[in-house]
Amino acid sequence: MPLILTRRGLRSGASWIGSADVAVQDQFLNDLDEGELLALPFLFEFWAMDHQLPPAGDWRSWVIMGGRGAGKTRAGAEWVRSVVEGAKPLDAGKCRRVALVGETIEQVREVMIFGDSGILACSPADRRPDWEATRKRLVWPNGAVATVHTAHDPEGLRGPQFDAAWVDEYGCAAVDKGANQPNKFLDLKSSESSLPRYSTGARDDLMQMQYLRAMSDYWADPAHNPQSSEYDGVMVDMRRAFVWAWDVRPYPFFPNNRALWSDGQNYARGHWINGRTSSRSLASVVGEICRRAGLKDYSTKGLYGYVRGYAVDQVTDARAALQPLMIRHGFDAIERNGVLNFRMRDGVDAVTLDPQQLAVSPELDGVIEQVRDADAEITGRVRLKFVQADGNFAPIAEEAVLAG
Repeated sequence: MPLILTRRGLRSGASWIGSADVAVQDQFLNDLDEGELLALPFLFEFWAMDHQLPPAGDWRSWVIMGGRGAGKTRAGAEWVRSVVEGAKPLDAGKCRRVALVGETIEQVREVMIFGDSGILACSPADRRPDWEATRKRLVWPNGAVATVHTAHDPEGLRGPQFDAAWVDEYGCAAVDKGANQPNKFLDLKSSESSLPRYSTGARDDLMQMQYLRAMSDYWADPAHNPQSSEYDGVMVDMRRAFVWAWDVRPYPFFPNNRALWSDGQNYARGHWINGRTSSRSLASVVGEICRRAGLKDYSTKGLYGYVRGYAVDQVTDARAALQPLMIRHGFDAIERNGVLNFRMRDGVDAVTLDPQQLAVSPELDGVIEQVRDADAEITGRVRLKFVQADGNFAPIAEEAVLAG
């Protein structure tokens, strides 16, 4: 078998041979026999980048953090191969039972197993496992088995005794109905580019926020995440949970500098949480204003909205602080039984008015009067000043003027 070349400190033989001159490359390939040439594409240690290879030492958890295209899926698939395969196709490996854990069954199947960098694509023909769809598992020629488990059925991990586990990160694109298929988002350069089921493709930052909130709240409940009797900790330690995806490129230069980063257009409806972690839900902002004003009896359960930023530049009362939010997001404050309820003004619960219940005024011709202002009374110029979202937060002014 070809050896891993470490010349000039490189762990990857492919990095070294790729930078060598043509004579060295020809000699390297000519020195390999037919079997070695067939095996070379499947020797991951030869092709891998440093961060794709397991760390040295006696470790129990290995976390791979990287953006799209960093090779996380390939690294995970190759690691599974390395622990279940033996020297020969039928020889036993270090592990015989492996758990493949993702958010949904579709995510595990389409990415970790059948994906372009999944286990099946990385395995040579004589070592490729069989997918048993009815039992949701992979079976290798040497008898090793990898079973599929998801976040929606955490109890499924309790029974089997696993030697190892490959766990995918969780995350959701900021797109309409993104939680239907959290592993899907648009990328024109990817063969896996697609919208979640029933999505319109519209940007929806609130969907991503609510998804992450739901995951955090679910596992924060002791009924779903009990304390372990075997070790000092809960079943799922959310302090070690990683969200797809944080990008090391500085926000807001990414995604705005398209000349430098051509994938910036994917940000709006993608998985990135850069620039979004400081945003708040509308309910939390309204609740904070109420608490600061000393109001305790209030309810924001009927509010749904996403606030990228909100500044109150003058000391004022709570009503004045709430009014811009009420106009922008369209909600009302209604007192019921001593509790101030905030509800969206969505028009769903329209009520037909009974003319017999309307007040009669001598100043009106009847009980209902429709008035149209004269053209001279209509505003002819509108100037809007705002802070640019996903930009450098500089104030911008736009103006519209009616013709004439």
